[in-house]
Amino acid sequence: MKYIKHFGTREGYSSEENVLMSYDAFLAHFNDEDKSEVRWKGRLKNENEETEDNDEVLSVKALKFTTDDEIEIGLICNDTYPNFEISRDGKNWKTWNDGNNKYEKQTINQGDVLYVRGNNPSGITTVHYRSASFSSNSANENSKLFCEGNIMHLLSYTEDLDVIPCDNCFKSMFRGCTHLVKAPNLPATTITTNCYTLMFADCVNLVDVPKVLPATTIYDQCYYSMFQNCTSLIEAPYLPATILASQCYSLMFQGCSSLVKAPNLIATTLAEGCYTSMFRNCTSLSEIICLYEKTDLFKYSYTTNWLYDVCSQGIFYKSPHLNLVLESYQYNGSKVPSGWIIQNYEG
Repeated sequence: MKYIKHFGTREGYSSEENVLMSYDAFLAHFNDEDKSEVRWKGRLKNENEETEDNDEVLSVKALKFTTDDEIEIGLICNDTYPNFEISRDGKNWKTWNDGNNKYEKQTINQGDVLYVRGNNPSGITTVHYRSASFSSNSANENSKLFCEGNIMHLLSYTEDLDVIPCDNCFKSMFRGCTHLVKAPNLPATTITTNCYTLMFADCVNLVDVPKVLPATTIYDQCYYSMFQNCTSLIEAPYLPATILASQCYSLMFQGCSSLVKAPNLIATTLAEGCYTSMFRNCTSLSEIICLYEKTDLFKYSYTTNWLYDVCSQGIFYKSPHLNLVLESYQYNGSKVPSGWIIQNYEG
C-alpha cells in the first residue's frame, strides 16, 4: 500500500500534525464531488512512532547492507560482470559497473545503508570457473556486516523470483567476506547444479543464516562447500529434500567448528557422495539425526569422512526401522564415531 503525506485540517487535529493517507483514499477524496469531506482511510502518525515516507522504502527489492562500524564493500569479479545497481536511499540508483568492468568500492558507516539490486535474468555466474563475490574490508577486524533481503533480487528487482535460472548462479557470492554476520534470504524452490557452491565459504563471523533451504528437488553439488569454514556458525538451515543428488551436501559444513547440532537428515533416497565430508572438522558437533532406513547407509561413498574429527562424544539418532548390527556402523569418521551413543529417534 502506498501512502501520501497530507498536511491539512481535520476535526480534533491541527494543521501541523502529519497524517498518512492511503493512496486509494487520496484519489477518492480528490474525485469526490463533495470536497468538504476527507475520507480518512489512512492512519495517524503517533508522536513516538517511526514511519517512512512511504512503504516503498520499507520494501526495496534489493539486498540491504548495514554495519555497526565502518566497512568498505566491493565486488571481486572473475570473468563475470553482473549488472548491479547501487543506492544509498532505495530511491536513487546508479549502475555499479563503471563501463570498464570496475566496481568502485563503497564505504558505509554505522547508520548508513547500501542497497544492491540487479537485472541478470540469465544468472550471475554461469560458468563453473568464473564468479562474482562481495568483499568486505575494515580497519577493525571485529566490524560486523549485515546483509538483509532476498538474494533473488540480484537477478530481478521487478519481481519476486523463486527459480534459479542457471548452474553455478550464486557460486562464491560471499566467499571470504570475513565481516559478514547475517546472510540474506535464499527463497528459491527450484535450484540448479552448483548454484550455491562455496557461497559463504570462509565467512568466519557468519552466525545468522536462513532457517530453511526450501528446495525439495536438488541437483548435483548444489550445496557443495556452501558453509565451509564458517567457524562461528552454531545453527544450520533445515534441509527438506528427501531425494538427494550426487555430492549435493559434500563439504557443506566442513570446518564449522562451532556447529553443535546437525540439521535433521530426513532423506529417504541417497546418491553417490551425498554426505561426503559434510561435517568434517566440526569439532563441537555432538548430535546427528539421520532417518535413512536402508541398510546401505554406510556403503558405497555416501558418508565418506562425514564425521571425521567431530566431538569425541555425542549421540547418533537413527530410524527405529533401521536394524543393523552395532559393530557394522560404529566406526570412526566414515560411519558413527566410536565414542558416540547410538539411539533410536523417537521424535
